[in-house]
Amino acid sequence: MSVLIEQVAEHWQFVSPLLRKPKTEADYDVLVEALD
Repeated sequence: MSVLIEQVAEHWQFVSPLLRKPKTEADYDVLVEALD
């Protein structure tokens, strides 16, 4: 497996919540706060 794929797999649990479509207004607010 390439080094890049290994890094992605290692960090995916932290990145994926930021890439998902928010389901509620509260989820949306959390994503907006992450941008600040």
